[in-house]
Amino acid sequence: MKKFKFKLQSLLDITISLEKEQKNQLEYINKRISQLQSEKEALIYRVDCCNSAFMKEIKNSVKIAAIKNHNNYIKFLNGKIESISDNIEKETQAKQKLQDKLMKTMSKRKILEKLRERKLEQYRIELQREEEKIIDEHAYFDINS
Repeated sequence: MKKFKFKLQSLLDITISLEKEQKNQLEYINKRISQLQSEKEALIYRVDCCNSAFMKEIKNSVKIAAIKNHNNYIKFLNGKIESISDNIEKETQAKQKLQDKLMKTMSKRKILEKLRERKLEQYRIELQREEEKIIDEHAYFDINS
């Protein structure tokens, strides 16, 4: 009796490895988004702290150079915050595309696994029929002998 061999096993194996790779990429993107959000929050906190410190400083005395420096620094920080927000948006879009790919890959894998199970079940039924045929032949020969 020949051994069960799924003809599309190599495709199933490739699909499984592709799915693992996509999951790893998705995990990396999630970490990257989390890291960018932490950076953004830290910059927002820094802006708030600078504004608070500047407001305390203004109460004592007002210097035009200090106001300009403060405004330039806040603009710089806001620019960085915008840049990080843009990066978060890009990463989120990449994440969505990757999630769509992953869903397709997972669907393909499930289809292949179901097909494999059907083929295996057909193989088992065929194997059982052949065994019954052999048993029937032996019983026939035993009766006739």
